[in-house]
Amino acid sequence: MASKSPEWNPTLDQAVTKQECGQGDYRQNFWESLDSSRDTSAISRKVYNNGFKCELEKKLDDGSVELLVPQGAKTFAITAGQSDYSRDTNITVTFEISDPISDKVLDTASLRLNEAKEFSIDVSSVPRLKLKVVAEAAQGESRKSDISVIPIWADPKFS
Repeated sequence: MASKSPEWNPTLDQAVTKQECGQGDYRQNFWESLDSSRDTSAISRKVYNNGFKCELEKKLDDGSVELLVPQGAKTFAITAGQSDYSRDTNITVTFEISDPISDKVLDTASLRLNEAKEFSIDVSSVPRLKLKVVAEAAQGESRKSDISVIPIWADPKFS
């Protein structure tokens, strides 16, 4: 019987660094673990208990979480999408996974409400991952526009 490689489910507490959600020096919305949230965390009516989320309140707000890749890990899998409880249904959020050492983008997806993407990233030669979210703005739109969207990174897993 072939031995299966171990799996690691990173938590927000294990993040190497976090950039809270907001823009510039105004970052008041903290990343929150799904398992400690008061609210249900659902993407397209599927509930998730592992992962993290934050609220974006202005167009072009962003935030990120960085994780160290465990030694021996070959793949990183995670599901991304907007919370079903996002109030602004016309906002697109870009979810980006990159190598913060080289600044190389490993994968990205722009998702509207009720859309989800399951990322699967080869991490065999990547020491660290940056998971970033950005609330999109249409060309010419002001970044002052008030919005309320909640991007979720769900079920993170190294294997």
